[in-house]
Amino acid sequence: MVLLFIRQIADQKGIGYDTVTFVDFFTNQQRSPEYQKLLALVARDEKTTNAKLERTVFDTVKKEFVKRLNYGKLEMVFKEFIYEFLESGYDYEDITVNDIKTLINKQPITEKAREANEEIDRIADIEPRAFRPNYSPEETAIRNTIIDSAFIRALNDMLRAIPTYTDEEMRVRIVERYRRHGNIISLKSGFGIKDLMIKFNPATNFALAAKVGYYTWLDGNRQRTLMGYLMNLSTAELLDVMAKLGYTNLADSIDVFYNLLWFLIYGEKTFPNSDLQPTKQERAFISGLSSEEILAILDADYIGPRDRASLIVAAISGRVTALPDNADIANNPRYAMIAGTSTTKVWGLASKLYNIINDRGIPRDYPPHRYVALRSPDQIEGIILSVDADNIDAIFQDYGMLDYNYPGGKINFFINEIVNYGPIFSRDPGTSQPPDLKGMLSDEIEKALDVYTFRELTDAYDVAYSGESRYMYITNIAQKYRV
Repeated sequence: MVLLFIRQIADQKGIGYDTVTFVDFFTNQQRSPEYQKLLALVARDEKTTNAKLERTVFDTVKKEFVKRLNYGKLEMVFKEFIYEFLESGYDYEDITVNDIKTLINKQPITEKAREANEEIDRIADIEPRAFRPNYSPEETAIRNTIIDSAFIRALNDMLRAIPTYTDEEMRVRIVERYRRHGNIISLKSGFGIKDLMIKFNPATNFALAAKVGYYTWLDGNRQRTLMGYLMNLSTAELLDVMAKLGYTNLADSIDVFYNLLWFLIYGEKTFPNSDLQPTKQERAFISGLSSEEILAILDADYIGPRDRASLIVAAISGRVTALPDNADIANNPRYAMIAGTSTTKVWGLASKLYNIINDRGIPRDYPPHRYVALRSPDQIEGIILSVDADNIDAIFQDYGMLDYNYPGGKINFFINEIVNYGPIFSRDPGTSQPPDLKGMLSDEIEKALDVYTFRELTDAYDVAYSGESRYMYITNIAQKYRV
């Protein structure tokens, strides 16, 4: 409670916790119910007289005040958390205390998070014990205050240490980054990245989403990846994301933005945790350089791809993205066609049809636009590219899909489902109506029904449809009719 009073006074006066005086404390709190409650507690515990009561409270405040501000190790742990965010390429000002709270309270947690929790409990005088009940409201408030204060102190220390550079100094640092770190960038699996598979809406916490890299979260009745979320943003929303990441001078076509984001999100150790960590000033500077200017700075040392996103990655991290070189794309008419396609469709093709992230969570070497352009097109790709708002209703009918208020819209639902229509397209032309399921096991039913459209299934079986995928609808049918 004393610590909460100190925080309230510091916030009111706009001063640091360690500069709050005891005069401030008594002036601000003596008439409040909370203060009277504190006096009553001290009087009961100390069995003191009213004449000595304020002196006892004074001594209690002094003892608690000094103890609560003894953060030490906790501040160092928080600095390590902050550095982990920065390694993903995000600026100090985008990291919030809620990011830190999320990391140290999620299960399973990292070793550093466990240590941080133990340190917070020690500072807060919360005894560790097995099967302890949830923190009381008072304990929770004290823990939050300690986290807020330690985070602010750690972040302020780091902010004071951020240097500024001249344009020439930034050019020198680009070269030095490449000479020190110039190897091929590998892309990381999202499963098990520091044991943090977190489900939440990245719209409210983009820095943490990018810190985790690849993960899934529930969105209506769908699951999407972080890249899937980004590739469904409007242009204005995308520009806002890039500005928050520090790339304020980037003026390129949309495919370049997403090619760059792919490496920022999935690159393994894209950013060196060292004196060469690119500041927000540097990211703004580099995003305003032309490809020719970046090549001139790197000179003959650079051996990587020469597309715009790869050059920016090399300048900010010193790392080289995977070949093929830009020339291969320039001579591939598919790339220009894919670059001009809606990003929702590009992500649908990349993720659903061509598996840009495999079932083990490992991303491919190339970002979505390039990855799709390098694939040989098939029948389903042509169908997806033909869909638009004007013809989606007719196409739904053509492919036996059902009208429903789908959370992500009909086009997204169509893309997610049509990629699984292979058995329907390849079925025998003489295939009859769905069979009688009497006496069949679940797996036999699922196999038998995989060649039928939504409409054929709903017409044949008395199972209500509520917007689920064809796979789930067939599963529901099997659950009802199996032996």
